[in-house]
Amino acid sequence: MTRTFLTYLATLLAVGLLDALWLGVIAKGWYQQGMAHLMAPQPRIAAAAGFYLLYPVGLVIFAVMPSGGDMSRALGLGLLFGLFAYGTYDLTNLAVLRDWPVGLTFLDIAWGGLVSACGAAAGAWALRGLMAGGWNGGAYLVWWTRFHGRWASRQCVPGHQNQADHRRTDD
Repeated sequence: MTRTFLTYLATLLAVGLLDALWLGVIAKGWYQQGMAHLMAPQPRIAAAAGFYLLYPVGLVIFAVMPSGGDMSRALGLGLLFGLFAYGTYDLTNLAVLRDWPVGLTFLDIAWGGLVSACGAAAGAWALRGLMAGGWNGGAYLVWWTRFHGRWASRQCVPGHQNQADHRRTDD
């Protein structure tokens, strides 16, 4: 249960952060230009929360877990899941809504494939680490940052000729 939940969290964080960047910064103007006449004055938070909590569940069930932690398989399955899910939404809107933008349809389907592939890859990365047993992603990231941020920049890599001239400090 914990393994699945942590895998879900990794997937949720990746999808949520990437989608926030996409919708809030990169493509904000494209969506406003193409759908301003359809957009509510304020987003409906409960509906958005429902999507962001449920969509990663689908990615975990249909892409991450079947990948067994294999990154390339998770990327492929996540890509397909995203293309099907976003394609269903966008093509249905294109079929039934007046003035639904064709260009935005295909842009959004491509984005859905990409964000889903990245989310599935993040989930697979977490799953692989958890399957190895005793993996702590947060501690690993802290170590990686410290090693490369301090040691490598100060040439304190083990075996380096100036290693004795430098001491590791913990802030």
